[in-house]
Amino acid sequence: MYSDDLKGSCVCCAVYGKPDPAAPPVRKKRTRRRKGRSRHAPVQKRHIKVMDLILALEGTAIAAFTVAVLWIFRETGGEPAALIYSFFGVMGVETGIMGWIKNVKERERASAAPAGEKETDKDRQTEQGGELK
Repeated sequence: MYSDDLKGSCVCCAVYGKPDPAAPPVRKKRTRRRKGRSRHAPVQKRHIKVMDLILALEGTAIAAFTVAVLWIFRETGGEPAALIYSFFGVMGVETGIMGWIKNVKERERASAAPAGEKETDKDRQTEQGGELK
């Protein structure tokens, strides 16, 4: 019913409406693009902002601290309560201050916009150099 050669595969596809499973797959030849001849517009690099970097470091520090405290609890059977309160107090104050700074910047940006024009998410995103999804 099915043939092994490519010619038989084409006939089989035309007659039965499905390709021959024993035939090798037909692949298109890929061409390489030359550098500098791109069809697309250049992509802007996104820079990591300072607040994003600080938040990433804080998340890593919290995860590492949690693992360390669990290891201490496993080894000693007790938890260092004062250390835990201090650490999470500092992290809470730090993230609270960063949130306050972000809120103040957003308020200043909203008040700097002309009256009657509301800044949209699209405007804010294009200012940051990204695209909306």
